[in-house]
Amino acid sequence: EQLLESQKNSMIEAMNRLSDAKSRISRLEAIKTTLLSRIDDIKERRQDISAEGKKLQKEYDDVYGGFAVIKAEYDKVSEKRAAAISSLNERNMALKQAHEDVRRMEQQIEAENSRIKVLQEMKRAYEGYYSSVRNLLRDAARDTGLGRCIEGVVAELIKVPEQYESAIEMTLGSALQNIVTPTEQEGKRVIEYLRAKQYGRATMLPVSSMRSRLLSADEKAMCNVDGFIGIASDLVGFEERYRGIFENLLGRTVIVKDLDAGIAINKRARSSFRIATLKGDIINPGGSMTGGSVQKREVNLLGREREIEELSGRVRQIEGEIRAASSEIDSLRSRLAKASDDAAACSEQLRRCDVRLASAAERADIVKKYVLKNRESIEKLDAEAEQLADSAAEIDEQINEALQAESGLSEGNAVTNDDIRSVQNELSSLRNKLQTANDALSDVRVKLMAAEKEQNAAGSEIGRLTTDIEKKKLSIIACSDAASKARTDIEEIAAELANLSADLTDERTRFEELKEEQRRIEAERTEKLVVLDEKRAERENTAQQLIDLRERQHRGELNLNRVQLELNTLCDRIWQDYELTYENALPYRQSIAVTQSHIRVDELRKSIKALGEVNTSAIEDYREVKARYDELTAQCSDLRQAECDLTELIARLTATMEREFTEQFALIQKNFSETFTALFNGGRAELVLSDKNDVLNCSIDIIAQPPGKKLQLLSLLSGGEQALTAIALLFAILKLKPAAFCILDEIDTSLDEANVDNFARYLKEYSDGTQFIIITHRKGSMAICNALYGVSMEEKGVSSIVSAKFNK
Repeated sequence: EQLLESQKNSMIEAMNRLSDAKSRISRLEAIKTTLLSRIDDIKERRQDISAEGKKLQKEYDDVYGGFAVIKAEYDKVSEKRAAAISSLNERNMALKQAHEDVRRMEQQIEAENSRIKVLQEMKRAYEGYYSSVRNLLRDAARDTGLGRCIEGVVAELIKVPEQYESAIEMTLGSALQNIVTPTEQEGKRVIEYLRAKQYGRATMLPVSSMRSRLLSADEKAMCNVDGFIGIASDLVGFEERYRGIFENLLGRTVIVKDLDAGIAINKRARSSFRIATLKGDIINPGGSMTGGSVQKREVNLLGREREIEELSGRVRQIEGEIRAASSEIDSLRSRLAKASDDAAACSEQLRRCDVRLASAAERADIVKKYVLKNRESIEKLDAEAEQLADSAAEIDEQINEALQAESGLSEGNAVTNDDIRSVQNELSSLRNKLQTANDALSDVRVKLMAAEKEQNAAGSEIGRLTTDIEKKKLSIIACSDAASKARTDIEEIAAELANLSADLTDERTRFEELKEEQRRIEAERTEKLVVLDEKRAERENTAQQLIDLRERQHRGELNLNRVQLELNTLCDRIWQDYELTYENALPYRQSIAVTQSHIRVDELRKSIKALGEVNTSAIEDYREVKARYDELTAQCSDLRQAECDLTELIARLTATMEREFTEQFALIQKNFSETFTALFNGGRAELVLSDKNDVLNCSIDIIAQPPGKKLQLLSLLSGGEQALTAIALLFAILKLKPAAFCILDEIDTSLDEANVDNFARYLKEYSDGTQFIIITHRKGSMAICNALYGVSMEEKGVSSIVSAKFNK
């Protein structure tokens, strides 16, 4: 029985181990099946996530590619816009330079035209000529018969190149003012006219009798030296019919470069003809020399015509340049407008590219976040699948070990089968009992396996949750760091805000100091302006004195020129009558003794001269004076009658004006009181004439009493009250003579907010019958407008108009 019991126990133990091995194998196979199912699920989920990742990557590539295209377009538009702005600035500078060039040319034209007018006036007034020649030419312009006797003056009939003007002018001297006549008879008539008018003396050059005086061939050969320029008559221009005159005057005059050349030629020719240098030095026949400095004169008889022509040519040239510049300005304006449009278009296109670029960047960031999240999910699934594969490999090893243990137990069980059969009958009775226990044990083992499976699943879930917890902890740490950093930033910002507040307080203090400094500077500026006005008045007085001195200087120069011309005339008479220069005539000078008879002759001459000249045409002169007197008497009577009529008319007009002014002033006074009360929400104001007996010339006082103040003059009110009172007066006048359209330019600048609202309210009520355009920066005035137009400068030098219209 003990052996049986031992065998039974051994068999039961072996069967228990076999059963445990089988149960373990079943459990491990179940776990393996669960793991393999989980791995399959992970693979399927990875495939889905991979497919979704590929879609997201493709979408990211598309978005990034679109972003790159938009970025390239943005860079291209930016370059185009920069080029447009550069072109706009260049064209602005070119337009500004063109305007400056046109202004400079216009100023030059004004200066040239002024000079031309002066020269033409001098030409018309025959400035620079002797009084006899000047009077004669003026009379010839009015007297047709006298004009036919005079063909002109030598200075008008000759054309001299600029480089020879000094030489020819010094050579001809007073001969420049010689008068050219067709024949000797016309010359005689001109001389008789001079004598009859008591104009003085003048030299006539009849074309018919003047003969050429030229250098001989030998004399020309003597001029062949270095510095010789030519014969004077060959270097000037004139009409062919005047050749005899100008060859007579200049045919025996040689023009040389300087005195050295002139002295050399004079030695060869033995002083037989006249020599002139380019600077105006003269070597006269006989060897005398005249020279020195030549004062530049305002009156240049030879150069006046040439200068007028040159100035007129320059004016025409500058006018052509101005027309070309104006065309260029028009072209620049059109190109500037095009460049401005291009820059505006580029700015608008750039703005659209900015919007598209920001949208594409934001979309790319979002897609990129999803791609990264997808990759993280795939990496997590791969890690979980790898972990499950390792677990499945371990379970395979445990299953192999369990199978080996089961096979060993199966062999041991085969050895003991014979013994078992022997005792099987004995154990039959016990099997029923064991069957019940085994069933219970199987149920317990099944429950245990399920519990182990749940434990393993719970362990996996705990591992996953542990990993998530670690990540959440890291995320919490990162968030804590970010929160700490944010708190630090907030503290820094608060400190900076405190500093800015302190700086703002300092700036406000500095602003008040600057305002005080501004008021001081304004007062100083007012004083400086008073001083400036005084200095300007002194400058105007000085300028007027300078003008008077210049006029005196000009008259002195004219007198000096006249005396110099008369001296040259006397020297020419000495030469023409005696062929002597002033220096050569000095040795022949003699002192004549003044005797008693000579004294008596002088006295008689003075007495005769005191009696005056005998006027043979006194009777005719009396008739002319009498007719002139009667005419002037009639005109004087007409003027006195006209004076009476005008005085009466002025009296009637003055009475009418006083009546109309008084009536209209009363209406304006009434309107002003009403408008003042409406604008100030109370108070009263009035217009007062300082002298009601002289309403047209007296002053008008404005007396106002805003609400809460005493009645006082306008000048005693504050700046804002003065401005609002002036606005009230303006609307009072508009109410008298309503206008359909008005522009108000920053009329509310000096008003405070309350008065701005009063002004805006009144203007809104008044705008029913009158259209207003307001230029303003005050919110109260802008609030009542139907439309707003503003100018915004988004970039330096580029302005754009912003408008807004509001429905009623």
